[in-house]
Amino acid sequence: MKIKINQLKPNPFKKQIAKGRLDEDQVKRIMSNMKELGLMGALPVFKKGNDYHLINGHHRTEALKRQFGKNHEVEVVVHNYSEEQVLRGMIVENLTQRANDFKEEVENLKAIKGYLKKNVAVQPLNTKRKDGQDLRPQNISEQGSIRDIISWLNKNGEVMSIGKISSLLKIEDKLDPELYDRVEKASHAGGTKEGETIGVKDATALSSIEDKEEQKDMAKALLDTREQHGNRKNKNITLYKNAPEEVKQQVRSGAIDLADIELAIVNHNLKEKKRNTVTIEDIGKKIDMTIDSLSFSISDAQKNIKDVIGDRKSVV
Repeated sequence: MKIKINQLKPNPFKKQIAKGRLDEDQVKRIMSNMKELGLMGALPVFKKGNDYHLINGHHRTEALKRQFGKNHEVEVVVHNYSEEQVLRGMIVENLTQRANDFKEEVENLKAIKGYLKKNVAVQPLNTKRKDGQDLRPQNISEQGSIRDIISWLNKNGEVMSIGKISSLLKIEDKLDPELYDRVEKASHAGGTKEGETIGVKDATALSSIEDKEEQKDMAKALLDTREQHGNRKNKNITLYKNAPEEVKQQVRSGAIDLADIELAIVNHNLKEKKRNTVTIEDIGKKIDMTIDSLSFSISDAQKNIKDVIGDRKSVV
């Protein structure tokens, strides 16, 4: 069937992604292709009350409106979808048919998390046997956990890898807000600009550090380090987290390049070993001196006793 563009309403979940705003560059790209190739397929919609809502295809719809006007009729396919299917249809398109955008990817995952928390039933709390034994699992996870999101999103095939889902949600949950904003800027800039932005890989590594001030110091260390290979930088952050406190402070202050963290740890351990060895030697010397002192004391005592006995014999 056909319907006028101005009769199509957005997906109800669309407002959760970029506050409902569209990507201007994406709209322009579609308009450019549309002149040559046309719409390329009907728009998927569902009916709610008397209104028709898009499932996905918001950018295509906007491109059509600009190209042909709001009264232009477009071909649509009406689906009898549940709320979950409506959300899935929008998110799958968002995550598979457009260039990666850090903020939008995170917002799509948060939309899934919000839906699961609101709609997935939790096992009843009064599940007991007749003898009173509680049959509930002791490790029921919170609805909307990373595991739940992965299961929901990849239900019909992998849309996003488990590792990427975990990393994005970890950044959103753990990273300092100021640093988080710099990751967004990096995403929109299409890369990492030294001193201003942070790449997603670096952000993932930083989010593994608990203290927010420490995260900021290490963000600077990552930008200043001569090591620019992503995997090696991640390895260096792992080494940093397990490093002695003295070495950590040197890295945070900039006295040591993060690229030299492994060597710094080795040198620190050697110094500690030497210090411990010297301490043991000192203790040994002190023991020897004590023994020698005791030996002299015993000898003196023996001599004094002999002198006393000798004096008594002389008196007798």
